[in-house]
Amino acid sequence: MAILEQILEMDEEDQERAFSKSVVHDFFRQAEICFADMKVALEQGNLSKLSWLGNFLRDSSVSIGLTKVNDCCVKIQSMGQRRNEDDSADEPDEKKCLTGIKAMLEKAELECATSALILKEFFSDELEANQ
Repeated sequence: MAILEQILEMDEEDQERAFSKSVVHDFFRQAEICFADMKVALEQGNLSKLSWLGNFLRDSSVSIGLTKVNDCCVKIQSMGQRRNEDDSADEPDEKKCLTGIKAMLEKAELECATSALILKEFFSDELEANQ
C-alpha cells in the first residue's frame, strides 16, 4: 500500500487523480497483453520467453505495489529458467516447469483481477472506461 500512496501523492491537488489512474490503467492494460503473450509462450513450451515475461510483469506489478502478482511472477521467472518454484534448485524436467508456470499464471491472473476490482472501487471508476 505504501507504493500506491506514493503514486497518489503525485496527483498533488488533483481531485480526479488523473496521474494515478493513468498509471494503474496502464498497468492493467499491459498485464492483459503480457498474460496473453504468456499463454502463447506456454502453448509453445518457450521457457525462456516465459521467464522474460515473468520478469517484465514482475517489475510492472511491483511498481504499483501488487505484491501477490509480483510473487507469482517471480516464480514464473524462476521456472522459466528451469529452476524449481522456490528457486532453490535446478529443475531438469521441462514439463514440470511448464505445469508449474501454468498454475502460477492462473494465480497471477486471479490476483491481478482481484487487485483491479479493489482499485476500481478505490478510484470509484471503471478502469476499462479509459481504454
